[in-house]
Amino acid sequence: MAEEGLALIRRVPEGIRRNFYVKALAEKVDIPEARLYPMLEASPKDRFKGKEDAKKSPGRNPFQNRRR
Repeated sequence: MAEEGLALIRRVPEGIRRNFYVKALAEKVDIPEARLYPMLEASPKDRFKGKEDAKKSPGRNPFQNRRR
């Protein structure tokens, strides 16, 4: 539930309104605000980056020896 709330809050520009929503979410899900802010700053891509990098294997570039 916190992740879904943070996804919506990420759309709100930085400022007082964003802080208000973080505080409201923290109270709703019973998580300290201080724990939500790092989660808010990390994009979803950053959280799953390690898993994606592990799937990629170094290989040859398919465009490297292409003729023009």
